[in-house]
Amino acid sequence: MRWRTGYVLALVMIMVVRIGARSQDDAPLPPYLYYHSPAIGGFVIERADGSDHHTLALGFTDATQNILRDVLWSPSGRWVVWQTAVYRELSTSFYRAWGTRVDGSARLTVLESPHDIWVDTPLLTWAPDRDVLLVVQITRPSDGLGEPATAHYRLIEPDTNTILANHDIPLGTSFVMADPRNFEMVWLPDARGVVVSTVWDLAGAPASIVTLGTTGIVSTITTTQRQFAGLLPDGAYGLLEGRGLTIYRNDGSTERYPLDTETEVSHRFSTSPDGLTVLAFDAFGRFWRLDHATLQAVPIITKAGQEQLPPVPLWSSDGARALYVDTDGVYQVYERVSDTVQELFDVPDHLHWAWADDDRQVLFYQADRVTVYDIVSHQSTTLERWINFALSNDDLFNPVGYPFYPSPDGRYVGTTDRRIYFDGSSFREFTIHSAAVNISLAVELYVWHPTESWAIVGANLTEAGCCGATAFGAVNAQSTSVMQQRELTIGRGDIAGWLPDSVIPHLVPPAPSP
Repeated sequence: MRWRTGYVLALVMIMVVRIGARSQDDAPLPPYLYYHSPAIGGFVIERADGSDHHTLALGFTDATQNILRDVLWSPSGRWVVWQTAVYRELSTSFYRAWGTRVDGSARLTVLESPHDIWVDTPLLTWAPDRDVLLVVQITRPSDGLGEPATAHYRLIEPDTNTILANHDIPLGTSFVMADPRNFEMVWLPDARGVVVSTVWDLAGAPASIVTLGTTGIVSTITTTQRQFAGLLPDGAYGLLEGRGLTIYRNDGSTERYPLDTETEVSHRFSTSPDGLTVLAFDAFGRFWRLDHATLQAVPIITKAGQEQLPPVPLWSSDGARALYVDTDGVYQVYERVSDTVQELFDVPDHLHWAWADDDRQVLFYQADRVTVYDIVSHQSTTLERWINFALSNDDLFNPVGYPFYPSPDGRYVGTTDRRIYFDGSSFREFTIHSAAVNISLAVELYVWHPTESWAIVGANLTEAGCCGATAFGAVNAQSTSVMQQRELTIGRGDIAGWLPDSVIPHLVPPAPSP
């Protein structure tokens, strides 16, 4: 009997071990993340738990290039491009662009310029569904002011390291550094090309509408900032001419919409996500809906406020509603079905806002709570005060000062005081195993994975803000007792993110951990 009992116990133990091993093998692997490591002078790609370590783009730049931005992976996952700059004495130099194949077999040298050429890269972006790269670079013969500058618009094919289309625009000698917000851009269907407009109007540099085709076709229109009304999703552009708005289509046709307003006032477009509704609004906060069937500009808001261009309306995901604030600071919602607007009452002071609950509600994020506004019933509810972390007045104008960082699925909300909330009220506190992060006042970075419960968190370690040393960590919000976390790196900038799935098949075999 003792022998049989021992045999049964041993058999049960073996089965438990096998079942446990199988359950561990079947457990989902953590997602891949990437970050830039100053220690190796390149990028690190690894799973969130630190396993399966890869390196990328080693030796591209020297130690002086200590600021990074715009790490962009191509649609196929075969290529990555990014920008670097030099940070010194509370100022940032121009940005240079770089690119490489993920497997390290080729370098995108067509992006690079000699070191004795002043170059800035205000625009760098991939086509949505094809490995075609748009870049706008501004160059001068030297690093000094007073030299003539030129803007170079290029479409690049990385697989052949060639320029598909190129157009240069002289900018004169008094041109200042460009900002990415100076550009508006629309890719044509099937990645046949791209339409790029500049909205700067500086020192004689006119606003331009440049079309670059992948077959080398180039066209350009020169206008003024006040005449330019914006681009539509199909690449058409609008110009204010006389007392009306003219839309110029790619096939050469035009549409004329009369406006009962002064056309010397700046106008802009706002298009619903489905592209079915186009609103035009002017600097006084008046709105029109452009009726394509009748070629009429239907007045939506006729009241004129102060002369300042209001923020672009925030459309709901289904395109049925658009939330906007007029120049008097009044929040209103445009209803596409009824073609009317309704005012939102008693909107609290807030830092930013977002649509929620199938686009029936608007969330207004405040310093220590969230107000839920139901636009159907006009009822508002303030959620529990989640944190006791008050922002200073300066932080109200600082995007990284938002205390709430919701995950894409809405299950979790991270805050600046190192808490992750779930189920609406419960929370878990976390720390990153790094003395550098733990002495920082607040976590100012949450990069949630789009589908899983992992988040990359970080904190700037200097009061300089954008360019101080930054420490990162990875946190699994789903852990129950001890949250999975680890320190990633300490360096300048905030370059860290989740790796797109399309990149994973192109990774080279793992390198030994440093």
